[in-house]
Amino acid sequence: MKRLRPHHPVPLAVTIFAVFLGACATLSEDACRSGDWFSIGAADGAKGRLPGFLSNHAEACAEYGITPDRAEWEAGRQQGLRTYCTPATVYAEATRGRQLSPVCPAEDLDLLTRAHETGRQYWRIEQRIDRLKGDLRDIRRAVHDLDAEDASLRGRLFLEELRIKNRIRMLEAEQRRYDRPPSA
Repeated sequence: MKRLRPHHPVPLAVTIFAVFLGACATLSEDACRSGDWFSIGAADGAKGRLPGFLSNHAEACAEYGITPDRAEWEAGRQQGLRTYCTPATVYAEATRGRQLSPVCPAEDLDLLTRAHETGRQYWRIEQRIDRLKGDLRDIRRAVHDLDAEDASLRGRLFLEELRIKNRIRMLEAEQRRYDRPPSA
């Protein structure tokens, strides 16, 4: 059975720059020296980063004697926030187990909170499915290790495997209700 996966549209340039920055809060020497603080800010905004995040870059770049351009970074961050503060983005963040960053305009919060909660539901169900799949792997290993004369235990494990598979199918059906952000 093919599982539906949520659709996560993100502008390509933001994605490439976010990968360039990496998961850590620091910048490379090349990034510091490039001086493209608007793009760095745009990538940070697209990730929902707070204004204080610039201090992480300042710390990383101080090592090279470089000070970030706060105004350029903030202008870029504001542009990036327009990417972050969308139902699709906050939903995608939630499907990865991430919290909603408090950076979006108050007038958008109802829709964004609903989108985030829908994504969180998807993520919670995904976690339950993953745990059940782990249980299935354990059962299959146990069955593989059984001696031929353990027919009774093999039968009980087979029934447990069927019960878990059925539970996974039920969870997958429930999860489909949460496979995209709510519309406005």
